[in-house]
Amino acid sequence: MRHCISSLVPALLLLLLAAPSALPAESGGFGVGVILGAPTGLSCKAWIGPHRAIDGAASWTTSGGEHSLYLHSDLLRQNHHALHLDPVWLDWHYGVGIAIRFKEETEMGLRIPVGLDYSLTSIPMELFVEIVPVMLLTPDSSFDIDGGIGLRIFF
Repeated sequence: MRHCISSLVPALLLLLLAAPSALPAESGGFGVGVILGAPTGLSCKAWIGPHRAIDGAASWTTSGGEHSLYLHSDLLRQNHHALHLDPVWLDWHYGVGIAIRFKEETEMGLRIPVGLDYSLTSIPMELFVEIVPVMLLTPDSSFDIDGGIGLRIFF
C-alpha cells in the first residue's frame, strides 16, 4: 500500500501541472472538490475541449480493519444546456473510465458514468450527480453500480 501511495504522488503533481493548460468551458479550466457516495472522497475535473473533460476521484478507507485506496478517472462528453428546469439549465455528461481499488486483492473495473451538472453563475462552482455502472474485471468478473453527488470549485 505504501508503494502505491508513493507512486501516486508524482502522478498527481503531473496532473496539477497540466491542469492550467486545459481548455476552459463554462465553469473554468480545472476544478477540485468532493464527492459523496460510492466513492466518498476528493474529486477533480479538467476541461480538455468545449464538450470534453477528464474527471477523477480518490478515496481511502482506514477503519474497521480494512485499508484500501480507491482511484477512478473518466473521459467525459459534456452536453451543455441539455435539460431546462425553469429557471435553471442542467448539463449532462456520459463517458467511459477505469476504477482501481488497492487492497488485499486489487480490484479493477470499467466505468460508464452518466450524470447531471449544474454550474453556478455567481461563483465558479459546479454541482453534480452521477450513476455509474461498473464492470469489475479483476480479481473476478462481476457487475457493480457506483454513484455520488458532489461539488467542485474551478480555478
